[in-house]
Amino acid sequence: MSSQSVQSNASLAVSHEAALRETKAQRYIQLLLLVIAAGAIYPILYLRQVYQPTMLEVFHITDSQLGYLYSSLGTIFLLSYLPSGWLADRIAPRLLICFSLIATGLLGLWYSTAPSFHMLMVIFGGWGLSTGLTFWAAVIKRVSMIAGPDEQGRFFGFLDGGRGLIEAMLATVAIT
Repeated sequence: MSSQSVQSNASLAVSHEAALRETKAQRYIQLLLLVIAAGAIYPILYLRQVYQPTMLEVFHITDSQLGYLYSSLGTIFLLSYLPSGWLADRIAPRLLICFSLIATGLLGLWYSTAPSFHMLMVIFGGWGLSTGLTFWAAVIKRVSMIAGPDEQGRFFGFLDGGRGLIEAMLATVAIT
């Protein structure tokens, strides 16, 4: 085992112990914030599910071009998931999550200006990196850090169920 691997495992154990020293209320507040972040970051990427005709009209693109955007997004997800775990082991998850939320939000603001197809390619590529490479593995890592050994299932259940609830609430607000 390399010395870098030993140092990484030691720092991981220290940060896990620090997370567990926090009060139960603090850990559940962190979990709630992670649930909100995980539920709020993806709906902007998948506006197509509800607004496809409007998107085609606003962006002046074809169905094929929209498909190309989402194919590119999926390809970036596929290529970035494996290194995302490696990245989450080397950079503090809270920093990666913060970066992801800010980058995805800024790209969303740019998206709201109805840019050209070529700029949409850049936006979707950025979303692929900011949600595939830097977000999801960091959220999983952070949840595992704040949950005690006997709480892992409960915390991950709250993450997944709560994320779905947040997405449903946002969809309801968006449609009304």
